[in-house]
Amino acid sequence: AHDSGVLCIEVHTTLPMVLSAGNDSIIRWWDYSQNFRLVKQFQGHHAPVNAILFHPLKKAMISASSDHSVRLWEFPSTAAIHQNLTTNLECTEPLESLYVLQQSAPAVALSASVVKEHIWQVIVGLEGGQCAIWRMHEDQHRLLGTVRHSDNVHALLIAELFIATA
Repeated sequence: AHDSGVLCIEVHTTLPMVLSAGNDSIIRWWDYSQNFRLVKQFQGHHAPVNAILFHPLKKAMISASSDHSVRLWEFPSTAAIHQNLTTNLECTEPLESLYVLQQSAPAVALSASVVKEHIWQVIVGLEGGQCAIWRMHEDQHRLLGTVRHSDNVHALLIAELFIATA
């Protein structure tokens, strides 16, 4: 379990995977088909992890932290995931993130969507009311722009026709 409070949880839509993260800056991958066995830990953030989500195109996840970063983490291959979920093999060695998007303030909320094949976007809610919109393609990324709110952003949702913030 986490040493201190859990700030976010993400459940995979097709695999028995749950991610949890919080004040201890560690993301944990749990297998709920095996009584919530810890499969892996992801270390790399230096402050609380405020939001996590599964990548819309890859076998990966995205995390947002108070350390002003958003990180993309890749999971093992499907075969390796299946093996980890069906055996009692302990796999707790930390993995490094693939890349980091530096933010101007603590990242507190995330949402992602597919734009078209191999292209996706991430919206990052930042402390202080700003949202950063990133376009991603393979290992390339660029900031498309920012939007300013009058108050802090606590949640984000991307739908096909609009972006909602709260």
